[in-house]
Amino acid sequence: MQFTTYFMDDYNSILPLLKGVPLFKELDEKDDKEIIDNITLMYYPPHYRIFSEWEKGDALYILKSGSVRIFHISPDGKEEFVAKLVPYDFFGEMALFKDAPRFASVETLEDTEVVILRKKEFYKLVAENERIGRTLSEEYFAREQANLLKARAQETTWFYKIKVSTLCHLKSSIMIGFISRSYSFSGIW
Repeated sequence: MQFTTYFMDDYNSILPLLKGVPLFKELDEKDDKEIIDNITLMYYPPHYRIFSEWEKGDALYILKSGSVRIFHISPDGKEEFVAKLVPYDFFGEMALFKDAPRFASVETLEDTEVVILRKKEFYKLVAENERIGRTLSEEYFAREQANLLKARAQETTWFYKIKVSTLCHLKSSIMIGFISRSYSFSGIW
């Protein structure tokens, strides 16, 4: 069971949640108010699936209370834990910018309240307020670039670990071969 409550005069309790999301940190008070006027509060009971892996993403979620677990299903069908999120954590932000499926599932662990900004409202805000559009686009591209650099660093680290591992294995093989040949020839020398 879930129900929806729209925020009207709850600006002060929602603003800290909104400012906890990097995309919204640089917005001014007027922009914050516009966004808060377009968000929804949803209540979910324990063990409620908010969304499933591979579903089309359509919203950003910010935890107001409670907790959720993020998980995905491995290729062999096993559930793999990704993270536990608590109040002020957020998820699903990339759905505001991309038409892509979700890469994980999210399920509540207890009674949970979630602030939601749906893509439809987000697009309306961006279309009506150039400043919000520009600021959010800049933040999005900065995050994308940071994620790309992080991914490249991880790939590079992984690549070097493989190379070092291969070289160490090769060095060990050569040393073992050398020692074994030396041992077999030791009586001759």
